[in-house]
Amino acid sequence: MDLELLAMHEFDRNGMIVHLKPNTSTLMTFKLASEIRALQDSLAKKIIGQCLDNYCVIWYLHKSKNFSRCGLDYNFIFNCFKNHDEKKLEEYIDKVFDVLFLNYVGLGLPIINCSFLTDYLPGLSKEFFFMNKISFIYQNKYKCLKKINLVNEIKNLTFKKETYDKNHYYFYNPIHIRQMKEIIEKITYEIPGIEEVNEVKNDFEALKKLIVTRLYKIASRNINILERLARNDREDVSY
Repeated sequence: MDLELLAMHEFDRNGMIVHLKPNTSTLMTFKLASEIRALQDSLAKKIIGQCLDNYCVIWYLHKSKNFSRCGLDYNFIFNCFKNHDEKKLEEYIDKVFDVLFLNYVGLGLPIINCSFLTDYLPGLSKEFFFMNKISFIYQNKYKCLKKINLVNEIKNLTFKKETYDKNHYYFYNPIHIRQMKEIIEKITYEIPGIEEVNEVKNDFEALKKLIVTRLYKIASRNINILERLARNDREDVSY
């Protein structure tokens, strides 16, 4: 089956593990963003319907191939411009930012999103993991579980510092199951208020508009740049 959301299984009553396995070299494809968005909707219905508290979703990236050096699916983006389907392009960017925003605010519900990042990812692909309340990031140089200040450790972040300050980040090598479980259980999570949600949403909307504007400018000035990025995406599959 041509699935990108590899597998989901629940643990206990208040948790789910989601294994992400993109079938291309780009993580955040239109298809995967759509599947994650549908999952977010189903989680919201489940939690509201069953009156669940502190539901934990663990996002795990399946390590199966080398990922593209681009954070977005430029093959998809180039084809949208080539086929004059700009509406599809904007729908794609909307979906990506919706997924990031909703994970960041926990759908406005008692959801603790936790991620395990096993590979280096660029741009908005890595931001999907960093927008979660807790992120465990594999790091070769550390043989321990170490809490970090993300903005001091990771280069080329997309959002402003204050966005990351509300989350918790750790380098790990190897996996420390017991300690990680304790960290997740001890996190105090408060559902964001309306003002906070609106402030965050405005930040995300501003960045989304900036990215869309830049893509249009590139396409109008020299679409060959997008074609080259798309070609690199395809070539990365064989690395």
